[in-house]
Amino acid sequence: MITAAHLMSSGGLYGAEHMFLSLAGGLRALNCHVRLGVFHNAQAGRPALGDAARQRDIETAPFHCRGRWDWSCLQAIRSWLRVTRPDVVHCHGYKADLYGYAATRGLGIPLVATCHNWTNDNRNLKLYARADRAVLRRFEHVAAVSAGVERSLADAGVPPRRISVIGNGVPVEAIASAAPTLGTLAGGGAQLVGAVGRLVESKGFDVLLRAIPEVIAAEPMTKFVIVGDGPERERLETMAAGLGVREHVVFTGVRGDMPGIYRSLRQFVLPSFNEGMPMSVLEAMAASAPVVATRVGALPELIGQAQAGTLVAPGDSNDLAQAILRLLREPERADAMGRNGYAWVRDRYSSRAMAQTYLKLYESLLNEGRSSGALATGKVVDKGAAA
Repeated sequence: MITAAHLMSSGGLYGAEHMFLSLAGGLRALNCHVRLGVFHNAQAGRPALGDAARQRDIETAPFHCRGRWDWSCLQAIRSWLRVTRPDVVHCHGYKADLYGYAATRGLGIPLVATCHNWTNDNRNLKLYARADRAVLRRFEHVAAVSAGVERSLADAGVPPRRISVIGNGVPVEAIASAAPTLGTLAGGGAQLVGAVGRLVESKGFDVLLRAIPEVIAAEPMTKFVIVGDGPERERLETMAAGLGVREHVVFTGVRGDMPGIYRSLRQFVLPSFNEGMPMSVLEAMAASAPVVATRVGALPELIGQAQAGTLVAPGDSNDLAQAILRLLREPERADAMGRNGYAWVRDRYSSRAMAQTYLKLYESLLNEGRSSGALATGKVVDKGAAA
């Protein structure tokens, strides 16, 4: 049995966290043992990812971290790895990459990273980004969630032979079979349009709010549900009030019933300015919800090939409003898109499909050795293989 130790810094249950939980479930079904090391910043409170992992009986170790670099945290991670001796260390995100690289030096444990939405620059974490580029060049393998992320990694100097595109996966049937949980909001014939994500500037929720007056002027029975939390929440709620649409918008905060949320929606909207391969879109497709999304990241390939929705220009609230209205006014077309999306995700982006590809990657590393160049063959590259 292969044991994979995952390392992640988490600020809540968002896309990368849901990807890990989905991957962990898939790997365990394939007889791969999964452990999780999660950074714990005392100022941020108890990490929700750790709680969610423990609820799923995933062995979890919290690592208390003071500031951006904490030598005692590094030593704790290194001790954890020495004691538990995993076959592979799998890192997710800047902080995990840096600490994982430093902690495994001399231990002979292969390093894998998943880059969820990686760019060559990060205004808030420039030093982290520069250091991350340097250490990722030394990882045995780096999985990119989309072709765009793959290009960014190659441009940053990560050897192409060490990069694979491995699409995210979701627990399709668990989502598809869930009962809707927003029935009270849909009372009186209201049609629910939903958006899910961390409330940060890059997600474009302000663009969605600016689109809402045009939508409700034409379809007054429409209600919008924004699920998630983050630093932009107060500003967005104030903005909704200022636009005169507050009674048409529900900010739910973080919810624990996401399958039921997706199953409640007439359509799903993602107005982001940049993305890799967003879990929220895959989850919405698994729930048979048609998608309106921006032309960023893997979304043109995903939505376009699946014929699962409509693509719009990022930042264009009028374009967004018109796309939402077209699907509200053409329910048969919207239903067909929803069915297309479900079939596409079921066949290509299930948790099991993702887990099978990562397990092949782990096996390749272990069978061929750290320095053998075995990954240069590209045999583990996968763009969404069927389960």
